[in-house]
Amino acid sequence: MEYEEKCDFCMSQLVIIKYREILKILEENSNVIILKIPIEKVKSEEERRKEEEEIKNCLIFKKLKPFFLESRLCREHGTIIKRKKSKKGYYMTDNWYFYKYDRNVRKILQEYPTIYSMADWIDIYFISENKIILKTIAHEEICYGTAKLFRSLKTQ
Repeated sequence: MEYEEKCDFCMSQLVIIKYREILKILEENSNVIILKIPIEKVKSEEERRKEEEEIKNCLIFKKLKPFFLESRLCREHGTIIKRKKSKKGYYMTDNWYFYKYDRNVRKILQEYPTIYSMADWIDIYFISENKIILKTIAHEEICYGTAKLFRSLKTQ
């Protein structure tokens, strides 16, 4: 893949194969992917727009742009928050970006050796019928998934 040819993250072939197996399972069992960006606080509306623009210029966002559905400011589990100033007068940025998840998106994700190598600040949720079936915490390189779906994947 394009990204793997440019960067060797010292991943064993087994890790890359298992990662692709996970993406395939997710393609078969989910229809939405969410890129969750930690809430950033800025001092003005202009800075908020600049922050969002920088996020949208990230390579993974550019590649996924054709599959974009919507963005929302949310708390954990998708509770929507209205955009407003906090007590300190800051604005909060949008932090959940929804994309359709299908074979084409899977191919984009497969360009990276692992789900964490696209950005260490993007948490990813894979959704099926409004239920999270796999979730990552990127900065800790932790992944939580439905045991029923991923039981067949065992390390060697």
